[in-house]
Amino acid sequence: MVAITAGGAGVLNTVGRPSGDLPDSVRWLLVGAMSVAIVTVALLTRTLEARARAPDIYLRAELTMYGSALLALAVGFTGWDANPTLMAMVVLLHAPVFVALLVLKQRQAAARGTVAG
Repeated sequence: MVAITAGGAGVLNTVGRPSGDLPDSVRWLLVGAMSVAIVTVALLTRTLEARARAPDIYLRAELTMYGSALLALAVGFTGWDANPTLMAMVVLLHAPVFVALLVLKQRQAAARGTVAG
């Protein structure tokens, strides 16, 4: 909960800059909070009962979440302005969902005996 609150504060500080310049402290607040939130969600998925029914989906999504968290931290070192930083966060937050959907599609195709595209 604290990471999400800090992430919200980071987003407000980022969006509230008309010039697009982003001080390092604000960028680190944003990427740090997002990284902590992503890792927390990855750890929480280990407690879900649904994970036993689709372990391959959850494992790949979890690994992607850890990768997204690391890449989000890497954004802190870039010195990017507000827009590229926010765009990177959007992409990194959606990556685990995309991977899970891709695995689900492959799983469904395998069950039908077809190749997923």
